[in-house]
Amino acid sequence: MVMKPITSITRDVIREFMINQVLPAIRAKWPREDVGNPIFIQQDNAPSHLKLDDPLFCEHAKPDGFDIRLISQPPNSPDFNILDLGFFRAIQAIQYQKNAKTIQELVPAVQQAFMEYCPRKANRIFVTLQTVLIEAMKKKGNNNFKIPHMKKETLERQGRLPTSIPCPPSLLDEAETTLAAL
Repeated sequence: MVMKPITSITRDVIREFMINQVLPAIRAKWPREDVGNPIFIQQDNAPSHLKLDDPLFCEHAKPDGFDIRLISQPPNSPDFNILDLGFFRAIQAIQYQKNAKTIQELVPAVQQAFMEYCPRKANRIFVTLQTVLIEAMKKKGNNNFKIPHMKKETLERQGRLPTSIPCPPSLLDEAETTLAAL
């Protein structure tokens, strides 16, 4: 592995990474039976990130029957970003235990932390995200709510932790009406 600093993360750097690293990784690992379904890559709103309709990215996102799209998280909404909501924090907690002192030690420590992360915990984060989105709809987009707690670890031990949280159709209708009025 060659490690070299990138002095400036520009849109061109991001585009090259997405086209040459991210898209091939998705194609290699995505279940074949789901290839035609949309795959969304969520970006935050950093100025260097790609525009949602970036022509070069879109061109490389469609081959082989794939439908890979870019979406942006809502601005100023860390509770809606699955990575900020729990994944980065969980990986970082494992990585801190490695006590890396240099970049050469840090990269393998982060890779090892990623491999040690228990995939079942990711479901807990996605369940939390779904409950947060429902709470935001109840508040008409306001983020003045408490993140709901549902004793996910207990439910998981009992084999009762859901992978999806149903959204009442009436709440979805109300949210769509609210958005249409904006």
